[in-house]
Order: sequence, then structure tokens, then C-alpha cells
Amino acid sequence: MQLLKISPKGQITIPKSARNLIVGDQLLFETKGKTIMLRSVVILFEKDDTDGFSNLSTPSFDFWNDQADDVYTNFYNKKK
Repeated sequence: MQLLKISPKGQITIPKSARNLIVGDQLLFETKGKTIMLRSVVILFEKDDTDGFSNLSTPSFDFWNDQADDVYTNFYNKKK
């Protein structure tokens, strides 16, 4: 067991011997009561929720791009 000092910003330094056990560059932080646990985790892929988001609209644009359904253009053309 090793005593760690907490900086004024709430940061701690993980001892080198413990850092050598970490796989990857991310840790899972978990609390249970007054117990804090850091677990080494490997994330196989990072999913970006916005990745490919614009592709969802493509079928919508195709659907709404039907000239026969364009009531506004038809309405304004009849007024002229």
C-alpha cells in the first residue's frame, strides 16, 4: 500500500509500478461508498455518436425531392 498526495486541483500521480500494469491509456473510475477503484480497461473501438450522422438524411432527401409532391412550387406557379 502506498500513500498518494492529492494536488490542489484534485490530481494524483499513479506510481510507476502501478502504471506499468495499465494496458492502454484509459482507466475505469469506480466508487463504492468511500472506496475508490481504478481499473485498467481496453476499449476495442471508440464510437463517435456523430460519425455518419449526415448519412441518415440522404434517404430523407431522396424521398422529399419528388417534384410531383412539391405543393408550394405548384401553388406559386399557378398564381403567376
